[in-house]
This record gives sequence, structure tokens and C-alpha cells, in this order.
Amino acid sequence: MKKSPGTSGLMPVKGSGCGIRPNIEEMEDSEGFDFSAASDLLQKNDDEDQTEESSSDRSTTTADKKTPPTE
Repeated sequence: MKKSPGTSGLMPVKGSGCGIRPNIEEMEDSEGFDFSAASDLLQKNDDEDQTEESSSDRSTTTADKKTPPTE
């Protein structure tokens, strides 16, 4: 079966309803998932989260040092 560029067919599955899962025995070599860059992406996201936390910690610290107005 020839596929047009930018299209995909249905993945062969086992089960029904909420129990649907891939049928590995019927999959072709062209079907699959590539998670080889997942660890790099996770590290990048962790670095961005740490940068955001450190910048928000600085603004919180400055706000905490302010004294509330007295009545």
C-alpha cells in the first residue's frame, strides 16, 4: 500500500474500547515512535524551569522584604 506524503493510515490495534493498544506483531517497519531526542528535550525543559524559578524567587524575595503600611 503506497501512502501519499503527509498522510498516515490507521495503526493496527488489539482490544476494544478503553483497552485499545498497538498490535506490535502487525506493525510495519515504517510505523513506530522515535524517542531518541526525549532526554535532550527533558533536560532543556528542566533548565528552562530552573531559570524561571530563580527569576521568580528573586521577585518574591524583594516583595517579602517590603514592610506593609502601618495604620
